[in-house]
Amino acid sequence: MKLFSDSSPLIYYLTRLKFGWTEQDFTVWVSITSITSSFATLCVMPLLCYKLKLHDTTIGIIGSLSGFACNLVRTFATHPWMFYLSTGIGLVSYGPSIIIRSFLSKIIPSDELGSVFSMLASLEACVPLITAPVFTIVYEKTINYFPAAILLISGIMFVFIMIHFLIVFVLVRMGTPDIQQSSENDETISIVDNEVIPDNSEV
Repeated sequence: MKLFSDSSPLIYYLTRLKFGWTEQDFTVWVSITSITSSFATLCVMPLLCYKLKLHDTTIGIIGSLSGFACNLVRTFATHPWMFYLSTGIGLVSYGPSIIIRSFLSKIIPSDELGSVFSMLASLEACVPLITAPVFTIVYEKTINYFPAAILLISGIMFVFIMIHFLIVFVLVRMGTPDIQQSSENDETISIVDNEVIPDNSEV
């Protein structure tokens, strides 16, 4: 879940200003970033979900931390290799958007999933319409003394996302004992019933 794409013109202007990158240099970096994000989606995310069996909220927190660290490295990068390093650090930064869909699919009735996902896709499509002009203004206002401010803001947004995942994680953990207690009570009642019925039949 990113406020703007890695191939955004603002990122190109930033790398050209800080590192003197040409269009070819930027294209190479964008290509590597795209490949690593595809690898994360196809390999890393299934590993976290099915092999390590991490809860959705845990993966969301990890992805948020990854996105925050990635943007933080890019914000204060002083050499081109640090931008490449940020690509590896942000390997699962796309995780929150995937996890949100996964989590919604588990709590929303199946007959409403289509409409909910359609609304979510519409909202995501509207995000660039709002963020693009805002970040353009921020970049123009800070270009002379802190041109990477747009990346810092993007990193801060990942912090807010992580806080929301933490809240959901706590709520899920708080609800787990109640569910377990309810299951234990149901099992106890079943056992009592199984014992009572034979006694009544014998009488």
